[in-house]
Amino acid sequence: MRTKLKSTSELIDLIAQHGLEPFLESTRTLAALLDSHGQAVASNAAFEAAAVNGFPTHDAHGEFSGLVQAAKVNRKATQAQVDIGPEGDHGRYDCLLIPLADGRLLFFGERVFTALDLPEKQRRLLESHERVRAELEAVKRTLGNKETELQAVLVQADEVSHTDALTTLPNRRQIVANMQDQVIYSE
Repeated sequence: MRTKLKSTSELIDLIAQHGLEPFLESTRTLAALLDSHGQAVASNAAFEAAAVNGFPTHDAHGEFSGLVQAAKVNRKATQAQVDIGPEGDHGRYDCLLIPLADGRLLFFGERVFTALDLPEKQRRLLESHERVRAELEAVKRTLGNKETELQAVLVQADEVSHTDALTTLPNRRQIVANMQDQVIYSE
C-alpha cells in the first residue's frame, strides 16, 4: 500500500534520511532546486548535462516560464512538457514543478521520446555504423598488407636457410635434403 506524502518537505527529508542522494546523481531524470525566478540553485548531473548554458537554454515559446508562473500562482505541483537543452539539440521533457514553502521550486524532468526524435537517432546510428565500417575496412587493409609482408619474410627466410650467401648455390642442408628426396622417390 502506498503512503501519501503530506508535503514536499517530507519528500526532501525522506531523500536525505534514506541516503538517496546517490540515486539522484546516477539517474537520467533531471532534478533541481530552483529559486523563485526559476534559476537552478542546486541540481543533479543529468540536469547539468541537459542545461549546458543556463536553464532552460531553449524556451522560445516561454513554456518553462509559464510552468514556473503556474506553479507559483497555484501553489501546487504543476506538470507540463517543455523543450530543454541547447538550441538545435534540445529535447522534450515531461516536467514537474513542486513549489516549496520558502518560495523555491523542486523540479523533475524526464525525457519524452517522440516520433520526431527517431530520424535524428537513426541518422546518428547510421553515421556511427559508417565510421565503424570504415575503421573495419582500414583494419582489413592493414591486415592484408601485414600478411603480404609476412609471406615475403617467410620466402626470404626459406631462401636464406637453403642458400649459401656468398656463392648463392644450395648450402649443405639443401644438398642433403635434395639427396634424401632422390633416395625416397627412386625407391
